[in-house]
Amino acid sequence: MAAGLYCLQTPTWASWCWAGLLRAGPSGVVSGAAAGYLHGFVAEAPQQITIFHRGPRLRPLGDSDVAVVLKRGQRVGRGDPTRASVEVALLDVARESSEDVTVAAVTRAFQQRLTTPTRVLEAVSTTTRVSHRRVLFDLCQEASDGVESLLEWRFHTVVLRPHGLPSPERQAEVVRGSRTDALWRDYGLVAELDGRLGHQEAFRDMARDNRLVMRGLQTLRYGWHDVIHRPCEVAWQLHEVLSMRGWAGTRKRCRRCRRVGLS
Repeated sequence: MAAGLYCLQTPTWASWCWAGLLRAGPSGVVSGAAAGYLHGFVAEAPQQITIFHRGPRLRPLGDSDVAVVLKRGQRVGRGDPTRASVEVALLDVARESSEDVTVAAVTRAFQQRLTTPTRVLEAVSTTTRVSHRRVLFDLCQEASDGVESLLEWRFHTVVLRPHGLPSPERQAEVVRGSRTDALWRDYGLVAELDGRLGHQEAFRDMARDNRLVMRGLQTLRYGWHDVIHRPCEVAWQLHEVLSMRGWAGTRKRCRRCRRVGLS
């Protein structure tokens, strides 16, 4: 696997992780998405394992499936294999990833109670160069208010706010034992955000929607494609229903509205 490092079977992702740490020496610490995978807030083992160490420059390791990148830098390690703290790993994920990947990692870490918005904000505040800093600040604030998924985050940032729609209650319990993603209680409207739905989940959603109707609530349901690729159309739909149910506010046009011809 490297000079003086041998594996007696076909190397796995974990094998390459350990090989990288052994190559880096005592100061080696796994960080970034690889640390996120070890902590549990990154769902799949990343193709790149980033290891920080304080020694001399080292060549990368790996095979066709895994690349181990050894970077010079200091990280405080914990656990076995040694990995950076959740907060530091999240900031490293932000440095090497897109905004969507960063938000997904942070929301998953919050959902699993691996960290808190306060701890992430402290890490951001004490670090000089942070990618997606503004998004991290906003997301920590939103998480404190109840945003629990990337799709829900996008719903609030690209559908509701740019179009001047009223803020709903988040994760409100209307039907006993289940929560709604967004509830406009005064206007009897619920918005549910669907990620991946199997048949069983779809049946449960239908049953919940029916119970909401029995309580005089109307449900609008949106998926990933709707929120990400058709945010203005979704906002216009919500505005129409809210208006029919008594909301007297004025909707706004964002730049995309003008581009797609919504007036």
